[in-house]
Amino acid sequence: MKTKLFKSIWLPITVLTLLTIFSGCQKEPTASFTVSSTSIEVGESVSFTNISADAANYEWDFGDENTSSTVSPTHTYNTAGTYTVTLTAFSKNEKKNDKVNKAVTVTVQTGTLTDDRDGQIYNTVKIGNQWWMAENLNIGTRIDGVLDQTDNGIIEKYCYDDLESNCDVYGGLYQWDEMMQYNPSDTGTIGTIQGICPTGWHLPTDDEWTTLTDYLGGTSVAGGKLKETGTTHWRSPNTSATNEIGFMALPGGDRYATDGSFLGLGGLGFFWSATERDSFNAWNRGLSYGNPDVYHDYVNEASGFSVRCVKD
Repeated sequence: MKTKLFKSIWLPITVLTLLTIFSGCQKEPTASFTVSSTSIEVGESVSFTNISADAANYEWDFGDENTSSTVSPTHTYNTAGTYTVTLTAFSKNEKKNDKVNKAVTVTVQTGTLTDDRDGQIYNTVKIGNQWWMAENLNIGTRIDGVLDQTDNGIIEKYCYDDLESNCDVYGGLYQWDEMMQYNPSDTGTIGTIQGICPTGWHLPTDDEWTTLTDYLGGTSVAGGKLKETGTTHWRSPNTSATNEIGFMALPGGDRYATDGSFLGLGGLGFFWSATERDSFNAWNRGLSYGNPDVYHDYVNEASGFSVRCVKD
């Protein structure tokens, strides 16, 4: 009886002691990794190779509110900035860990476009797989806002308050038909209508605008990412404006369809798409100084809106 009692007490104690000793003898993990590139462009992926020692589990923090527990992950950055990537390596029982950090710099790919019709030079920016003009188009001969633009072989534009100086800053305002150069609606996933755009560029379809805003996280946040920062051109408070992908959206306002008056300079920016909603209205995108949204709406084609072009 004493022998059995001794065994029943001794064996669990022995097992517990051995487990404790074994646990205490686990080596300290050492976190380490290599990165395929520490300088990439927006939309590019970077690969992380885990070379940690004496570790069983891992936790990655990519510095942009995204994480992973994959041993050696790949990650895509959609916004410019410098990100601190942290790898935490854990021992098998996760009682011990080690951390290591490395920085990855993400930049926007930019360029320039020279319009051979008038020599104007526009900044351009790559966003996802699209190249966009990073300035509002300003081409054509100014006419007064009370007049309609016509199919007369001359590109006509409005300047806010009929002042050419406003076109110099905010670009021209165009009626939909004039912008399209009297071509029919374009409903393609990728546009084909040059309209008033420079050679090699085309007017964005409604789908191409959607591709842009989806890439930036959706219409509830994309406006802030598109807007120029500060209050030099946008009215205060210019909510959530970061211009983090270099689009430099400006508040060029609107030429009102019914009477040719102007409204919204500094507070609102409207941009045509090449896609009609019906025979009187076309789809557009709108931005406001007061929120981070992108408005997806349709409006009378006689309105005067800003124009951005997309590279073919």
